[in-house]
Amino acid sequence: MTKPALMIGLGEVLWDILPSGKLLGGAPANFAYMTSVLGDEGIVASRVGNDELGRDARRVMQRLGLNTSYLQQDNEHETGTATHRNLHMPLSLSCETRQRQPFEYVTLICDSRSTPKTYCGSRSSRRTSSSSTTRNCFEFRLCSI
Repeated sequence: MTKPALMIGLGEVLWDILPSGKLLGGAPANFAYMTSVLGDEGIVASRVGNDELGRDARRVMQRLGLNTSYLQQDNEHETGTATHRNLHMPLSLSCETRQRQPFEYVTLICDSRSTPKTYCGSRSSRRTSSSSTTRNCFEFRLCSI
């Protein structure tokens, strides 16, 4: 039996605020979760605010069995949200997100003994600290969202 691959979802963890309620989202977090469901080790590498939404996000991920060791807490920025006003319109027209969300400031210290080969990244690479994390910690980029 082969050892499970280590797959990293690097980027946003946010709450999708829908007319029917809130759902935890963010493509990299979804990627890490589905990786785990399919039998590999999915890790979420992100940052949430030191607020109730951030604590809720951590609890949900832990309940889903995700490794949250690389989920950082941000004392300056509130946990990200994407408010969807009309689900029948294109996202660009019906979705509003906060500026300067915590996941844009994620930084990681990589352990060279366990460098993951693959990650799924997102808008987190817009900031210098997050971008250098990507360049220094991963051997192969699976996708960039």
